[in-house]
Formats: sequence, C-alpha cells, structure tokens
Amino acid sequence: MLKKIPSFWLFFIWLTVTNLVTLALLSVGVYSSTRTQVEEEQQRQLAARVAAQAEAIDARLREFETATVLAASAAQPIVRGEFPLTAEEQAAVLAEYERDGRNVLGRDSWYYTVHRPAFNNDQISNVYLNSNVPLDERMAYLVAASHSLDTLFRDIVARGINTQWVYLTTAEGMMRLYPWHDNNYNNNDPFWEPQTQIFYTEVIAENTLAG
Repeated sequence: MLKKIPSFWLFFIWLTVTNLVTLALLSVGVYSSTRTQVEEEQQRQLAARVAAQAEAIDARLREFETATVLAASAAQPIVRGEFPLTAEEQAAVLAEYERDGRNVLGRDSWYYTVHRPAFNNDQISNVYLNSNVPLDERMAYLVAASHSLDTLFRDIVARGINTQWVYLTTAEGMMRLYPWHDNNYNNNDPFWEPQTQIFYTEVIAENTLAG
C-alpha cells in the first residue's frame, strides 16, 4: 500500500532537482566559455608570433635591399672608370694578384702563401680573369678598383637570407666573387669535367649584385 508523500518533501525534491539541473547547465556554460577563451587566447598568441616573425623577415629583407643598393651604387663609378685611384694604390692592390701556371689571373698565390687565413676566415673576394683576357690598363684598373668592394659585399652576405655569393661582372670579362673561392679548377680533373659530373644549383632570382 503506497504511502502519501507529504507536500513538503515533494517540493523539496523538486527544488533539489531544479537546482542540480541549473548547476549542471551553468557548469557546461562556464566550461564552454572557458574553452572558447583559451582557444581565442591561443589563436591570438599564434597570430602575434607569426606577425613578429614576418616583421623580422621583412626587416632583414629591407636591410638586404639597402646593402645591395649601396654596393650597386659603389660599383657604378668603378665600371665607368670614375673611381679615384692613384698609380701607387693600384700597384699595391695588384701586388696581391698574379697569373698561375695556366695564365689565369687571381689572388690564389697571395691567399695561400701570404694571407693564410684561419679556418673559415674567407671574408675577402677573388677575381676571375681568363687566360685569354689581357691585363691591360683598363683591366688592371677594374681589378684594383673593385678590390674596394669587399666591405660592401660582406655587408650584403651578413644581411642576406641564404645568400651564398655576391659578385660583380664587367663587360670586359672580369668577375669579382665574394666570399673567397680559389681559381684552382681544371677541366682535366674529372671532378670538374661537365661531361662526367652533374651539378645541381638552386634557381636564384638575382638582385643586382647578389646571387
């Protein structure tokens, strides 16, 4: 036989269940709100990091562009023959350059016998001048005058992003390459023989003097 439950207990049970449901809904709402806030904060921090990294890269690219423009501007008077250079200064510079056994002009002998840099200390340039190009008055001037570009070349490499080489080429057939690389290659050596070796190089969009 069922007993009659007093109205007080029915009201108490109803009130308790209602409160539990309300608390449960509030908990779900707070959890959802907290999760949303956490996700939004994570996205904000990620966006801030991306923006900071992009700004750093953009700043380096602007510095690289400035350094390249300065070097290009400095090279113009050299190419035009307007770089101030006395006969004594030219002779002092050219003393570091001589032709090797193949009659190729470069700085190799001086580099290895006089300069003798420490390991990885290759912060100077070298000239590439083929054996069939005479060192006449114009070419001697270009070699000596372009010698002064090393500081600007060094700045380009320091500010560039994955910049391997910086070089100046002239219509007369001279190339000055930075950083150092010697002229000691020979097609008789199998390593340099193009018919037996395949060389892969990255495609580079050249920016004035940078490559």
